[in-house]
Amino acid sequence: MHFDKFSFGTIRIDGSTYEQDVVIDRGEIRTRKKTPSKKFRDEFGHTPLSIEEKIPWNCHRLVIGTGAEEMAKKLYRPEEIVNLLRQVEVAVANGRTTEQAAREAGIVERTYYRWRREYGGLKVDQAKRLKELEQENSRLKRLVANLSLDKQVLEDLARGNF
Repeated sequence: MHFDKFSFGTIRIDGSTYEQDVVIDRGEIRTRKKTPSKKFRDEFGHTPLSIEEKIPWNCHRLVIGTGAEEMAKKLYRPEEIVNLLRQVEVAVANGRTTEQAAREAGIVERTYYRWRREYGGLKVDQAKRLKELEQENSRLKRLVANLSLDKQVLEDLARGNF
């Protein structure tokens, strides 16, 4: 098995390029199934390995990942995202592929498309306002959940169910 290329987000093995995490066990290459570990993503900033994943922990050699080095996850502000989207669009208009332009901007192509879906066509101030509204919405949902729980506890106490 020959590893031709390592870069952030990609790994080339025996001439085949993979843009997702892979598990290599005894010469067999397969895509890493991250679903059991995704619940830990917010806590660690990435999707860590979990004993719930189907990973051959007792194998002779195990390779997991899409690069020789892990890159720290950077949190972008909405105005940075809008500017990066514009940068990629200009590079594509000048003849670069979307993948090349995204990599030059320091992001992977998948992130570009996700951001374009969420922020495409927005101006910087609109993107900022969108994020502020999303945060406010999240805060209000937590508040409603807490008040509903308080109400339920008070109703149970009033009925004598405690």
